[in-house]
Order: sequence, then structure tokens, then C-alpha cells
Amino acid sequence: MKKHPEYLYHYTSVDVLALILKTKKNRFNRLDKLDDLTECNSKDGKTFGKNIFVSCWTDDSKENIPLWKMYAGLDGVRLRFPSKWYKEYIHNGNEGMSRIEANGKYMEYSSTYSGPISPEELINEKYVILPLFRLEEFLVEVGYDDTKTLPNVIKEDKDKNIILMDTLGKYKSSYWEFQNEYRR
Repeated sequence: MKKHPEYLYHYTSVDVLALILKTKKNRFNRLDKLDDLTECNSKDGKTFGKNIFVSCWTDDSKENIPLWKMYAGLDGVRLRFPSKWYKEYIHNGNEGMSRIEANGKYMEYSSTYSGPISPEELINEKYVILPLFRLEEFLVEVGYDDTKTLPNVIKEDKDKNIILMDTLGKYKSSYWEFQNEYRR
């Protein structure tokens, strides 16, 4: 497994920087609202981009003129953060199913949860964050491979269908390789 870079960079506008400083939060965007409109497509014709949220970064420590132009404008900023800038929450599972409870709601899962989102934020009245990922999967290096840009999202398993939403947004066309992108 490739070691993650020490720092990541994010190009953005001054207005977004002001929001980050005010809220002390990093905003995640819907996959279907990003620059590569083909990322939401799958071999089985399903599109789940409106249900997948990501934050886009680059590991390129050298300034990238296309990224400036596309995401920050000439009056924007380039932010540098350590790759691991988040707090780690651990909720120990046990043999069999474990349960996270928050705000009168609950979610069952079959392993220990270790991630950057508190159990109270994983599930509430407005949304549920799925799938529960392992902390080492929180930062994903985007691959640039024209043969992998259309993954299968639906897996048939006996009498049920499994939705593999984590297969989307991991590969982009080689056209986008200049981005050297990482996602959270």
C-alpha cells in the first residue's frame, strides 16, 4: 500500500476560505457536481453521484496553473494541510453485529468503526453516512485509467442486491491526470 503524502493542497476561492475559517469545517461536495461528469456513471446504468460526497485535494507541492484557474481563480488561495488533519473516533465492535446509536436513531455494523466522523454525525434525522469506512480508507488516491472509469455498482448476491457506492469516484479518465487528486 502506497504511503500517503505528508501534505495535501486545495485550491479555492477567498469566499470559501472565509467559510472554512468561520466554521472550522471542510465542505464535501456531491460527486455529480464535480468537474468530470462521467464519474457518476456505472456499467449497470445506475448513477449515485448525488449520494456520494467528497473533498478534492492534490498532492502536488508545485503550484499547478490549471488548478488555479479551475478552482481558485486568479484571486483565490491554495491551502496546505497535513494529510491527517482530522480527529479519530473509535467505536469498538464485537463479535456479531455492533450498533452505533445517536439522536434516537441507530445503525448496525459488523466491525470496529474507526473514522474521522463522530458516531453522532454518522446518523441523524437528515442523513446516514454509509458505508462505514476504515480510517485508512478515508484518504483515497484517484486513479487515472480509462478502462476503470465505469465500475459495476450493483452486485447481485443470492436474494438481495448490494450497492457498491464506494466503487464510484475512485477513477477518472487519463485526461484529468494533471490533477494528481486525492479525495476524502
